[in-house]
Amino acid sequence: MKVIETLSAILKKHNIKGISLSEVVEVKMSMEGTLTDGTVVATPSDSFEVGAELYVIDAEGNPQPAPDGEHTLDNGSVIVTVGGFITEMKEAEVAEEEMSADIAAVIAAMDEQLTSIKNQLAERDTQLSAVTEELSAVKTDLTIATAKATELSKKAGAVSIKSETPAAEISAVNFSKKQTKNDRILSKIMSLKK
Repeated sequence: MKVIETLSAILKKHNIKGISLSEVVEVKMSMEGTLTDGTVVATPSDSFEVGAELYVIDAEGNPQPAPDGEHTLDNGSVIVTVGGFITEMKEAEVAEEEMSADIAAVIAAMDEQLTSIKNQLAERDTQLSAVTEELSAVKTDLTIATAKATELSKKAGAVSIKSETPAAEISAVNFSKKQTKNDRILSKIMSLKK
């Protein structure tokens, strides 16, 4: 890493002894993020969570413990740090958008249309119910009429007049001449004798 090499060169240049750079442990970052100001932050943990270390990555890629305070990520969530450790995570606040007057008018018109459609559907349901009742009554009447027609078709037909009155009893009437009163009386007497 560049930091270790740079520090080793400085120590050799100034002939400083007693500090062993082999004790310096390289920190591997597992998760990175970007603050709203463009600063890159990282943690060796799998995610930004309470208790994890937070580092600010400088221009050369070297990690420095994050300063105390609130750090807002580019997704809007806020990381609070103390002593280079995350002490609190705050979720991004979602700002509610104000509805414009045009959108409000369109929504109100749609609501009115939906109410009208519901009323029309209720009216159609009432009409359909009435037609269904009428159809049911017609079906009942048809069933009764069919039963009566079947019953009547099984009975014998009407008796003919010809079969009830023998041919001998039918007297011929002469329409060519006018009957007199006496002719009528005579005709009645004759019919009674038979």
